[in-house]
Amino acid sequence: MFRPALALAIPVLLSSLAASASPAACPPGQVLKDQAWAEPDPHRRIDLLRQSSVACPEPDPATLIDLATACLGVGDRDGAIAALEEAGRLAGVSPRQVDIQAKLARLDLEQGRLGEASAHIGLAIDLAGDPTPPRLLELRRAIDAHPGRSRLDAEQITRGLDVGSSPSLRMSPDLQQPRGFAPQPRLDLYVLFDFDQDRPNAEGLAQVQELAKALVARAAGQRYRLIGHTDTQGGATYNQGLSERRATSVRRLVEDQTRALNGRILAAGRGESEPKHPRERRGVPSPQSTSRTGGIAGALILEPLRPSESSCHPPACTAAGFADWS
Repeated sequence: MFRPALALAIPVLLSSLAASASPAACPPGQVLKDQAWAEPDPHRRIDLLRQSSVACPEPDPATLIDLATACLGVGDRDGAIAALEEAGRLAGVSPRQVDIQAKLARLDLEQGRLGEASAHIGLAIDLAGDPTPPRLLELRRAIDAHPGRSRLDAEQITRGLDVGSSPSLRMSPDLQQPRGFAPQPRLDLYVLFDFDQDRPNAEGLAQVQELAKALVARAAGQRYRLIGHTDTQGGATYNQGLSERRATSVRRLVEDQTRALNGRILAAGRGESEPKHPRERRGVPSPQSTSRTGGIAGALILEPLRPSESSCHPPACTAAGFADWS
């Protein structure tokens, strides 16, 4: 059964990371920032921090994190999200970015923005490296437990895919990457299936329809990878096959609904080899694996393919581990 989203207390003060990181080359911005934190009126403080964030040729992500803190202090979650999103665009690939993405995921969950919450926590986990910090795993578990998790509409799917598209999050191949690959836009989808079936049930089909609407509205020619995952119930070989069949089934349904997407989706399966919730005991379903209507939530990860991958065609794609392309 889906559980209600965990109550996540948003602290009035987000920790501002390394205030000393403010650029020394921009005294006007630092003066305004100092005035802001000396200002007792919270709304005036927000105004000063906004002025500080645009006073320098290169805005300081730490100032924008402080602005998010001040916005939360007056209950302005939308303002906090906007400030953190801008900080994320400026922070690049760094430990600070992990904190920014986790804060955004938490705030998005509070606002019911599940597509964005899922994408932000995925980026935070990618950037954090191994082992994944427990706080990030618990936050992802809370997002996945939300009752609306398997009912994202096309707009939520689109917004989730837009997360992480900033060039500042694209790493050069020669840079050391936390998990051996560059973080990229991706969206975890929960599509409901009846037990031991590879075709979505009625609720799952509704989610697939929303997925098709979202993809056809995006850039023409963009290709995607759709990766199926399972929990640890059943044998590993069976789960691998089931994950592949479910991904292929969803791919075909999307293409049947929208012919413009034919040939633009790769289907792959990872079975139980890459669990979303690695602490679950083998053979025990995760709390997120069933819906309140009894359907089994098949976890599918949707990733826009990079240009170097978009030219992949059989048999090369099959050799690379893709279950179905044609």
